[in-house]
Amino acid sequence: MNAPMSPRPIATSRFGYPFKDKQDREITDPHAFLGALVPAQGGHYLLGASGFFHGGVHLTSACKAHLTLDKGIRCLADGEVVAYRIDGDYHDATPGAVGDGATLRPYSVGFVLVRHRLQAPTPAQPPKPPPMTRPGAEADDWGTWLFGDPQGRERIAWLRHGTPLIVEIGPYSPGENTSVRVVDTLDPKLPREAWVSRTWLAIDRAAGTGLRGWFGFKEIISTRVYRGDSIDPERTAAYAENQAERQRPPVPSAPVLTLYSLYMHVASEGDYRRHADWKRPAWWPERDGERKPDATDRIVVLPQPVPLRQGYVIAHIGEDVPAYAYPIAGTPVTRRLLHLEVFSGDDVPAYLTASRSWAKEHVPENERTLLLLLEGDTMERDTGGTVTVKQRQILRVAGLESRTVDGKRWRKVTLDTINGSATGWIEEDGRLVSPWEWPGFETHGEASTFDGFRHRDADAYARHLRGEEPRPPDSPFFQALHALIDRNGDGQLSEEELDRALRNRYLADRVSRLIVRHETEWTVANMQNHTNTVRRIVSQLGPISVETVNAEVRRFATTEDNDLQAGKGGLRLGNPRDDCFFTKAPFNRGA
Repeated sequence: MNAPMSPRPIATSRFGYPFKDKQDREITDPHAFLGALVPAQGGHYLLGASGFFHGGVHLTSACKAHLTLDKGIRCLADGEVVAYRIDGDYHDATPGAVGDGATLRPYSVGFVLVRHRLQAPTPAQPPKPPPMTRPGAEADDWGTWLFGDPQGRERIAWLRHGTPLIVEIGPYSPGENTSVRVVDTLDPKLPREAWVSRTWLAIDRAAGTGLRGWFGFKEIISTRVYRGDSIDPERTAAYAENQAERQRPPVPSAPVLTLYSLYMHVASEGDYRRHADWKRPAWWPERDGERKPDATDRIVVLPQPVPLRQGYVIAHIGEDVPAYAYPIAGTPVTRRLLHLEVFSGDDVPAYLTASRSWAKEHVPENERTLLLLLEGDTMERDTGGTVTVKQRQILRVAGLESRTVDGKRWRKVTLDTINGSATGWIEEDGRLVSPWEWPGFETHGEASTFDGFRHRDADAYARHLRGEEPRPPDSPFFQALHALIDRNGDGQLSEEELDRALRNRYLADRVSRLIVRHETEWTVANMQNHTNTVRRIVSQLGPISVETVNAEVRRFATTEDNDLQAGKGGLRLGNPRDDCFFTKAPFNRGA
């Protein structure tokens, strides 16, 4: 059955991963997924092998040692499919005219675009109590005070209407102090002897005026409090609390961030025909017992988005063979690759501020599941001595060994550093945070040229590649990235250094919490500008470089959608701005 239609994305509070681990289990440790990306060449987050900004991650058959890739790409989170393109069959990157021979270098320009509405779950609203009658409406609401002195200055207890007492009483004349001595309160919770005003006791006014009174003796009688001059303070407080609870505003809904997940180079329809065992995407409509896309070889922007749950198959990995790949003995080359991006056109810094404020006030303690360690915190080692935390560390509480000392809980942790690790105990109190506080996440502007190129002067960069000039200076953002990853200080970021960063839990954590604002390359104008810059570079590098780039540009430009080619169509993501925030946040929010 097809999923029911919805006017807006389903609100989601969790993200998963596009694949399960090699044992077909759900991945729960973000670092396990980040480490699985290492074998994929050239498709790292923030930087590709070419040195250009790279807002996505690549997953290829090289990741099979860590991930189950053959069961389809899974949707990252609850959301809705808003646009797609499915090739009827693969295109060919082989230089020359299309159709000259067999498809030797197959590639896909297919994609699926899913919109998500990220929102923390609103805590359950506690039920409001039934209304209480205003104190004082009933006789039982009233009473009087028990005093520690006959002058009535020291209040020691409140006596409600009907409280039994034994008092000593004598004759009373108008104008006298009305206090009488309490001989026994008959209640172990109350002082046995005290003073109370006879005005609020159920006794005759003539009491104490008998024969004994004539001789100056007082009578000891049993009585009880009758109404009184004060309203029960406990009932008054309860009424005030009841009123406050009934007037309590509801817990506000958590802030919302609209995110998109983009799955590129997905399999063609022809590839599904060749793989009858492939599970068809859950969002494809079903007709005559078979699921098929509504259209192929063109971009489809769905007038009514299709809801999709996290973990459902959204596509299979397609071919993405570059033009420079060389077939052997006329055998087609294969390179299956998924380019995956997560981005937003919303004001992400404003969302982070709002979410952090909301979470600190409204997320219950039992949902503060991350242990935040800051520089300067100290860790106690089992062997004695302390270790000072040098860099921020964010750890999931689940699975950490604990012990209680003097009523305080401590957690056993292993701190990762650039050069190694250390193990010891950290006090938990004051260090628990919610994932919705987005601990450690930072937003940065990726300053680059209008064409998305990393260096300001393309000609100077070409001369650098020929060895004629030093490397042009990087933008401030890339300089900061170098400081974090470029461990040998040579000014270059090699594939090995990028891989090393993903293998190191501390560095991978730092990089994966960077949210970068970058002008999207998925517009016709930006792609043309980028292509023109690359052509300027390779024009100085020789005819072979020019031929390779031209072949690759032909791949990028492949489309049967004339409106998109002319720049009239394309995808509108609910925000007219071209600048987007790219993030690995869903892969590293913790739990």
